[in-house]
Amino acid sequence: MKKFYKNKNFISILLSVVLSFAFVAVAAYAATTIGTNVNTGGTLTVTGAVAASSTLQVTGATTLYSTLNVTGLSTLGNATSSMLSVTGMTYLDGGLTMDTNKFTVADTSGDTSIGGTLSVTGATALSSTLGVTATTTLSSGLILNEAVACVNLYATSTATRGSLVFVTTGATSTYAGTVYWQYGACD
Repeated sequence: MKKFYKNKNFISILLSVVLSFAFVAVAAYAATTIGTNVNTGGTLTVTGAVAASSTLQVTGATTLYSTLNVTGLSTLGNATSSMLSVTGMTYLDGGLTMDTNKFTVADTSGDTSIGGTLSVTGATALSSTLGVTATTTLSSGLILNEAVACVNLYATSTATRGSLVFVTTGATSTYAGTVYWQYGACD
């Protein structure tokens, strides 16, 4: 038996077997690289991160169960309706722009610009000044809810302005108050 262990062939075979097992074990636990396409008829389950260095193509509906982080430009669209449908509150940070300049909301101020007609079907409450730079048409009455209200009128410049002053003092059941015409701006 001593002779058998001292045999050079035995030592060579033993070292070959040990190194082979070590190589297989390391290869089995290391990352696997697939150099060609993989097709599966069932579910592909991956534990851990997936890094794709090219386009990820998915045919059919896709369900994500956590946050989707996108770095860079994103295009969302439906081939049949070209519509993005969102259910629930949507948070946008960085401003909003639609069709280049047709509707924009500035990021930090919230200033809004509309490149077309604004149609409002319900009541509108404004908490600051309304500035109008063109002719204004009111299809119903103008209600001024002040004891003394004033409307500035300009002829051709701010230098030639007049004003209408509406006063409710002295109102009766026949007259709701007095209207004065005066030169100059509202006091």
